[in-house]
Amino acid sequence: MALAETAGSLVEQALASLYVSIFVLDEDPHEAIRLQLESAERARRAGARSLETVNLLNAAEGATNLGQWDDARAALTALRQRDLPSPRQTSSSSAKRCWPRSAGTLPLPSSGSRRPQTPMEPRT
Repeated sequence: MALAETAGSLVEQALASLYVSIFVLDEDPHEAIRLQLESAERARRAGARSLETVNLLNAAEGATNLGQWDDARAALTALRQRDLPSPRQTSSSSAKRCWPRSAGTLPLPSSGSRRPQTPMEPRT
């Protein structure tokens, strides 16, 4: 995290906090929640909405698992205040960006042209 702080990028700092929170989750879930909330705040200040959302959801889930209802409520309240697209809009727009325009005109392979699938051999 020190390297990210030296770089000065809020997004890099938010990512570093997220990664550290994942690393410490099993040993210190309270610290993980603190780091996730810190990361969400940095992501918010940087305008990185998806990173902010991931951190707030992680923090809410962790707080719920630990019975920290005030922290869970605060994270979910912060999410409610954001202008988030509906899941249907997100899926639709993601699919449009990922699917090439020419994909609808590509011929599909016939069922007889497929090779039979075989299980992978274990590595020795």
